[in-house]
Amino acid sequence: MITVTNISKKFGKGKDAVTALDQVSFNVCEGEIVALIGLSGAGKTTALRSLNLLEQPDSGSIKFNGKELLTLGALELRQLRTRIGIIFQQFNLISNRTVFENVAFPLEVAGYSKEALVARVEECLRVVGLYEKRDVYPAQLSGGQKQRVAIARGIANRPHVLLADEPTSALDPLTKEEVLTCLRDINQKLGVTIVIATHEINIVKRLASRAVIFSGGRIIEELQVKNQKIEAKHEFTKRFLEVA
Repeated sequence: MITVTNISKKFGKGKDAVTALDQVSFNVCEGEIVALIGLSGAGKTTALRSLNLLEQPDSGSIKFNGKELLTLGALELRQLRTRIGIIFQQFNLISNRTVFENVAFPLEVAGYSKEALVARVEECLRVVGLYEKRDVYPAQLSGGQKQRVAIARGIANRPHVLLADEPTSALDPLTKEEVLTCLRDINQKLGVTIVIATHEINIVKRLASRAVIFSGGRIIEELQVKNQKIEAKHEFTKRFLEVA
């Protein structure tokens, strides 16, 4: 579904430039939950945000269903982003809009009719278990509820892929469980492929089918996650798993 080949990204210029990604390559297959993991500054979030070009790589190739993303025009890029949803660590909800209105926002931008918009928003709110909160404002919600609203907004346009940037790191353990269950249901019941950037190993073990390990802007290794276990081969990954 997604093929990333030798993408590189630097922030800044000259001697002050920082290499965020250095010749990074990996694939995401349809129906998977893939975790991009590593310490802060490892490159995992930059790699995640590159998948829908929120971060534009300096070089390399990113293909979505065979189409090269780095050569897309503005209109094609907008169309692409309806198929690759994203949720953020800090929720990014609009404070003066209700839960319903927050989820409706991308559908308004996409030009949905009022009838189709209402039906889709209600469907998404039922998926994340927040239909009864439809008229509530974000300030009245818990952290887990806010993240579930963000997830509902992320799937509103029926994306093929959902990108999740540290979606549980700001949440307490019980609330994390709510969000994990929600993401797992979206993957299993709706067939949405998920790519998650995180430093939380327990989240990876419980949610992902495959882990891509980042360090210093490079991929150290890729590992299968089986029965909530990760069998590391590289010494860095072994140390990371021990302390994370």
